[in-house]
Formats: sequence, structure tokens, C-alpha cells
Amino acid sequence: MGLIERPAATADRGAIPPSVTADSPAAAMRDRLAAYIGPEADRLLQLCPRDRGRFLGHNHVEILAELAGLEPDDPTIAGLTVPYVLLATHYFLIDAVVDGHASDANDVLATGPLLFLVSVLLGEEVARLAPTARQALLRKIALRVTANADAVRLETERRRGWEAPNELDYRAAAGRSNSTLLFYDVLCALNGHDADPAVEALLTDLLYHLQTGDDLGDWRDDLRAGNHTMLLRECAARLSSGGEPDPRAIERELLLGGLYELYVGRLIKNLDRIGAEFADLAHVRSGQAQAYIAAARKIALRLLTDVVSTKLAFVAGAAAC
Repeated sequence: MGLIERPAATADRGAIPPSVTADSPAAAMRDRLAAYIGPEADRLLQLCPRDRGRFLGHNHVEILAELAGLEPDDPTIAGLTVPYVLLATHYFLIDAVVDGHASDANDVLATGPLLFLVSVLLGEEVARLAPTARQALLRKIALRVTANADAVRLETERRRGWEAPNELDYRAAAGRSNSTLLFYDVLCALNGHDADPAVEALLTDLLYHLQTGDDLGDWRDDLRAGNHTMLLRECAARLSSGGEPDPRAIERELLLGGLYELYVGRLIKNLDRIGAEFADLAHVRSGQAQAYIAAARKIALRLLTDVVSTKLAFVAGAAAC
């Protein structure tokens, strides 16, 4: 999901760790994929971003399953974790292209097989539904995937210019992260009920604000790449200079003008609000979601600490000039 849905800048990829055992989750994923694509499964798994040795998103289905009312030992969770990780990888590769961070064109070529495998594995899980319910769910999944593509197009357009952030950016950020909502839909359907609109609204809000956190971590790379994120466009609007803003002026406003701290403070305030609203949903178990939000809050607090050294380096560089 951004911090949930979009991999952090520090997420690593590469060879599957040699410590993977025969009964590990990674080995289970490899075996399930190998049933369809044989030894090519290893190469696809190498594309999956990892954080501290575990596939990014490995526990997200557990969080969503709790929100959907499933018990922790429900086999549906393991069944859906594999396609979730693959879809997160698919969107990771697409995001890298959109953000100007793509490093290998061959990686982008893997998006087709990834999406195919997601559809096949999701099909296995939803096969247990009655035909009418299955058709309705598949239609909803198709609409989510289409909405994601529309959101990526909208965000790409927004990031080319310097217009201040507005409702269009909210729609784009939430839409490009909607695989989280897609899997929540699936989990609810497999548990025999419709998605809860209150949960969907909170997840959408969370995804948007986590996107702003992702912008905080990548702002230098985004500035160099001409990727005008919400953060950079808000900074340009504060400068009110008109025309193309000077990159050094953007840096000064972020680091010395107080916008960075304001942005992080706003993120923390919204994370606190969303966590409290999840807790207020008495009819929904949300302990894991609240724990996830608390962990994201700690990361945001660390950003405030880390920016001090960045400011000092900027001031020293300016003095040297």
C-alpha cells in the first residue's frame, strides 16, 4: 500500500536469497508459478522487490483479510498472497517508468507475464464462487485494473507541468494504488459479503497519504528526472514566481522554507486520523491495519530527523558557492 502499495526507495531486488528453504513462503511462490511457467519462475521472482529479505507486500493480504472478516488461518490468505505480490511487482515496474526511475527495459517486458499470472491465480481462487457472483467479481476486478491504467495516465499528465495539487491528484494517487482495493473486494466476496464502503473510503484515503510519503523519500530523484510530484508542485506554488521554477529555489523552499516539515507534519496528522477512524469502526476488526499505520507513522517521524542533516549539507554547499 505505497508505503502499502508502492515499494519504498530502499526496496531491493535480485537473486532469491540462498536461505530460502523448501517450506518457505518464497519456495511456495516459486513452486506455484513453476506449475505454469517452469524455470522462468525464478527469473520473475527476482523482479519482485523485497524489504529486509521478504517480498514487499507479503503481509498485506493478511491485513486486508482481517478487514474483510476472515480468520488468520484461512487458506484464502496464502492463496491470494502470491498474486498480490506479483501484481505489486507489476505496478512497481510501471511506476518506475512513470517516475523516470526505470533501469532496465527488459524488466518492463515482464509486466505482461506478471499480469497474466495474476489473472490465472486469481481465477483459481474465485472459481469456488457461484457463477453469478464470480462474474460480478471478475467485472469489478476488470474495472479496478482499467481505473489503475486511467490513473497512471492522469498522474503522468499532472507530473509534466507545475500546476498546484488538487482533487485530480487525489484521484490519480488513489487510482494507481487500487490493487489494494481490488484484493479487498476479492477477500470480501470469498467471505460471502460485499465490500464495506467505510473500509473502502479509509483505504483510499490511506493510499493517497502514503503516496505523499513516497514523494518525500524520492524528491531529489524526482526533481532531477523532471517528475513533478505533488510535493514539488506545492513547493513551486509557494514560490509564486511563474514559469519554470529554478531547481535550487525548489530545494531552498523545501529545506529552508519549512515546507518539508509542514508536509511531514500533515502526513503524520492524517495517519493519526485514519488510524483513529479505523478504530472507531466497531463492526470491523482492524488491529493489523492500525499497526501498519503506526509503523508508517514511525517512518514519517524518522524523515523529520533525517532532514536535519540534509539541511546542514545544503547550507554548507550554498556557503561554499
